[in-house]
Amino acid sequence: MWIFLALTTFIVVELLLLISVGARIGVLGALFLVVITGVVGVVLVRGEGLGLIGRVREAELMGRLPAIEVIDAVLLIAAAGLLVWPGFLTDALGFLFVWPLSRPLCRKIVVALLLKRRMRQREAGRPADRMRRGGRGGYHSGQDGVGPIIDVTPEPDDDTPDDEDEERR
Repeated sequence: MWIFLALTTFIVVELLLLISVGARIGVLGALFLVVITGVVGVVLVRGEGLGLIGRVREAELMGRLPAIEVIDAVLLIAAAGLLVWPGFLTDALGFLFVWPLSRPLCRKIVVALLLKRRMRQREAGRPADRMRRGGRGGYHSGQDGVGPIIDVTPEPDDDTPDDEDEERR
């Protein structure tokens, strides 16, 4: 319910801001600004995305898990969507996600939200991933999340010669 209320409020504020800017600089001026911010934003996202691909490759070559780069990629995808969506508030938020100086702060907020969600799930006694729940495509391996251990080492056949057979010959 709160998500619906937040989205509705966001859309109303966005529309009021568009109407306000349109009343001050004219409808064509506001439309021009929306289009220009969208185009500039997409160009910036593309450039940052190409740089991000290089950083991911560099992290892989160093044998490091590219966790920061993955969060940056999520932020850039969100930025692209926000910058394409017409409006000034969405553009401002999208530019925050694209701008390299503000992205670390956005990254910290995303990590904090994910950790908070994880802790809430843990406190409620719910597993955080679908695999332990036995969800679609998952498995259910018991309450503790550890399944049976199956030894797949082949046992030697009686037909194959071993060291004792070699000594007898």
